Amino acid sequence: MTQVLVDLIEAENDQERAYRLKIEEIFSQQGQLEADSARQMLVTLDDVRRGLVSQIANIPAGEGGSFQAAHLRALMAAVTDASTEIQRRMGSLMSGIVEEGMASGQSDTDDLILLGGGNPSILPLTISTDALNIAQTAAADMVRYVSDSFVTAARQQISLGILGTKPAYSIMQDVAALLRTQPTRANPRLGTIAYQAERIVRTETNAIYSLASHIRQDQAAEVTPSPKKSWITAHDARVRPDHVSAGRRYGRGGDPGPIPFDQAYLVGGERMQFPHDPSASARERINCRCISIMLSDSWEQTS
Repeated sequence: MTQVLVDLIEAENDQERAYRLKIEEIFSQQGQLEADSARQMLVTLDDVRRGLVSQIANIPAGEGGSFQAAHLRALMAAVTDASTEIQRRMGSLMSGIVEEGMASGQSDTDDLILLGGGNPSILPLTISTDALNIAQTAAADMVRYVSDSFVTAARQQISLGILGTKPAYSIMQDVAALLRTQPTRANPRLGTIAYQAERIVRTETNAIYSLASHIRQDQAAEVTPSPKKSWITAHDARVRPDHVSAGRRYGRGGDPGPIPFDQAYLVGGERMQFPHDPSASARERINCRCISIMLSDSWEQTS
């Protein structure tokens, strides 16, 4: 039984139970979205790998298995095509993740404000489109990072063939293997590029949601007396120790408990306005699933 469900059972009233149930729903839906997005990413990379293998298969073998100028040009063309396809397919997926994350982050925040006793109807209809554009730009940078990593690794492999340390056919196989999306007997983990892409998708799926939620809360804070915030974790074995500690400190009954909205959380020695704060280090951001919720004493008094 999760800690959230324990809290639901022990909740003092129907309003609190509904509030906690919504938080449980958020973690469940975000977890499903994260998993679905990661699977789509791996399918995308596998499709690109298949296309790369097909293109490489049409490159004729050289005499004695050596690299020739024609092989080099053909292989580099195949790598360039694969890189372009990664950017196109992964870019489309990330764009959809950004749009869905921004929408659900706003909607869920409004629901929590309403359940907590606030009035989200007085807020602007949508969050800033500037925020959406910034998020889309950041996502595009992530896509280029994956694509560029593949090209860099492929060129390193090709250079071995040029130097004559590996035969052409072996180099071609190794270039295609860079996009491996399934574990092998020799290596139980995902391929390097696939692991990198999956981690980015999982992290950014939650980061976009967290950004949208924070922006919406910031709008609400402008019309809410003495707004506060609380750090909430998923309460499972995947939560890193620093975030477990933050959940305890900034949760109800913690020390200091919920803090003023304009103050920063202290997480792992770093100041963060919300989970996935862009100013935080990768150590505190990668694969984080925590959320920050907004509270107000005035809501409790009128509920």
